[in-house]
Amino acid sequence: MNSLLAHPYAQHRRSRSVSSLSPPARSPHGSAVDSEKKLGLWHPSMGPHQGSVTAFVSVMGPPSDKLDVSPPAMPIHGYPYVKHSSGITVILSGHRAGTSLPLYPSGSLISGVVVLSKVESITSLDVKLEGIISVREIQGGGRSNITFLSDQLITWNTATSRLPDEFAFRYLLPTFSRDGRLLPPTLDSRLTGIPGFRVSVKWTISVTATRALSNPLSFFRRTARLSVPIGYVPRTRPPSRGPFPMSPSRILPSPTATLFTDLVPPRREGTPPIQTQIYLPHSQITPLTKAIPFRIVLSAPDAYLEPFLTASSPRSFLQLGGAKTPPEDSTDGPVSVRLVRRIGADPRETGVVVVGELATSSTRGGCLLGEGLLSPAETGRGIVSWWGEVHVRPGRVSTGGFDVDGLVVQDDLVLMLNVPGIHTHAFPFRQVVPIRLTTDLPGTIEAVPVTIV
Repeated sequence: MNSLLAHPYAQHRRSRSVSSLSPPARSPHGSAVDSEKKLGLWHPSMGPHQGSVTAFVSVMGPPSDKLDVSPPAMPIHGYPYVKHSSGITVILSGHRAGTSLPLYPSGSLISGVVVLSKVESITSLDVKLEGIISVREIQGGGRSNITFLSDQLITWNTATSRLPDEFAFRYLLPTFSRDGRLLPPTLDSRLTGIPGFRVSVKWTISVTATRALSNPLSFFRRTARLSVPIGYVPRTRPPSRGPFPMSPSRILPSPTATLFTDLVPPRREGTPPIQTQIYLPHSQITPLTKAIPFRIVLSAPDAYLEPFLTASSPRSFLQLGGAKTPPEDSTDGPVSVRLVRRIGADPRETGVVVVGELATSSTRGGCLLGEGLLSPAETGRGIVSWWGEVHVRPGRVSTGGFDVDGLVVQDDLVLMLNVPGIHTHAFPFRQVVPIRLTTDLPGTIEAVPVTIV
């Protein structure tokens, strides 16, 4: 079948179904990442009057290639973040004034101080950085917690030496887990279904101080705890800079796949299918801060394409270069393109039996990332096509998808075809192309290149 996209260098690939979930991104240097940790402890040789202890922990990921240096995605600020409870104070340096959640990109340094009151009664101190995935049943008591990271920052007890008034620590945030997967970002989301679930990825600095009770009748707790949530943002980038050409040859999936085809099946015998093509000039791996350009092509005899021209809604086709953010309640025309996020979690470990497929979040329940802007249709013999682009709406997401320990966050570009009253083909029809959103632009040296969607 003839196509306006029949470019001699095009890359041809059939898109996956909507139910498919992509494998996780992995370290480009192998599945296992060597880790090195150095933990500073309080030793008697330091003497009782040192005043503070500095602990340093590093979990090193694979080195990145030498590329053009771009400004960091998150600038360093000069204000401390302070949290206090139960005689424990944690001070984290380098944040924006008034922030409610200290944010850290992957590879950055956490620099902090733990200050204690009434140190003479403390017998031990334990400070950890923990990463936990939680799946919780909303209506019941079912819960599943999976710890994917647990690193000791500070450990002390009376058998070691006298406790100073404060402990200083520095921790280099890792990028990869021990099996080579990218560590997941901070997340909190509600999944629809019966029963409903709430899933979260929490990064927390946990401080536990044990006090000796001088008075057996004292009502003070023996163990004091303070948890400081932090926001973790893995920095990622496309492996190369587009735009990329197309090719009609059938090759294995690659990071620069650009052309995806499908067929709208006919309802009547002898009716030809409608071929759909989605061309992504910048491939499936693209920065979330930039527009995602695309081209949609439908190929079939003219009689079957005419409804896509005559049934067009004025609100469905917007001139490029106009408003960058479509209204929330925009009406679908016969052709629409959306960028959506799906979140799936395995609830079986909570003890709740879920009938049917894996519970996933609803697209209209807050996971619509953006709606495509389409140019006026271009027509040819047996061809109708549209150029367009889609933007991630500001504030919707700050990181791309991931797959870790039963929790899947997947972004998709969805082509919707729907012509009411037309019974020759199976409408409505959806074609789904998985998308990997990155935090940074190609060539950003601080970010990790991702090659798997």
